[in-house]
Amino acid sequence: MKRLITILMAICIMVFGTQAVFAASPKVGSVPGVVEISNPEALLAIQQIAVAPLLYTPNEDEPAWPVINSIMSEASIHIDEKCPVTIVTYDEAAARLATIEGADIALMSRRDATRYFKDHATYTADAYVEATVTNGSKKLDMFFNVYNSATHEIIFTYKEVAPSYSSRQEKTFNNFCKNFYMSINEAVKLAPKVIEDRAEKGSSKYDPEWNFKK
Repeated sequence: MKRLITILMAICIMVFGTQAVFAASPKVGSVPGVVEISNPEALLAIQQIAVAPLLYTPNEDEPAWPVINSIMSEASIHIDEKCPVTIVTYDEAAARLATIEGADIALMSRRDATRYFKDHATYTADAYVEATVTNGSKKLDMFFNVYNSATHEIIFTYKEVAPSYSSRQEKTFNNFCKNFYMSINEAVKLAPKVIEDRAEKGSSKYDPEWNFKK
C-alpha cells in the first residue's frame, strides 16, 4: 500500500511539475519559429527598423540573391498596423545612404555593401535587421537578428527552420520573412512581461527562459 502511494505521489509530482514548467514559458502566438528577446527596453524604444543586405549564397535551383533580398522588404506588409515599429525597406535605406553619404550600396559588392551599411546604419533607422539564410543540403533555415544601429547590440532574434518537405522556392522564403515581421508584433507585446519578470527575479540580465517556441 505504501509503495502504491509513493508511486502515485511521484506521478503527481511529474505531471504538475511539467505543467508548471510549461506555464512559466508563454507561447509566441502566431509564428512557428523561435523568438529571443535580448533587450526588451531597447525593443520598446525602436521606432524604425531598416532592412540590411541579406546574407545568402544560393545553391543551384534556389532563388537568386536579389529575389530574396526584395522579398525581405516586400513581406514587411505583414507587420501589424498597430505596431509602433515601422520598416525601412532595403531600397529606402539605400536611398537614405545615397542622399546623406553619397554612396550607392547597389553598386558595391555584397561584402562591401554589408560593411558600409553597418558602418552607416544610424543614417537609415534606429535599428536594423540582418537576415542570414543557412541552406545546407539537409536543412534550410533563416535567422533574423535585429540590432541597435548606434551600438550594434542585438535586441532580438527570430529563427525559423523549414520543414523537411518544403521546397526551396520563393514561397518558403516569403513565409520566413512574413513570420519574422509577425514576430515583431509578438515581441513588442511580450517585452513588458519580460521586463516585469526580470524585475521580479531581481536580475538585470537577459533571462534565457524568454526563448519561446510555439
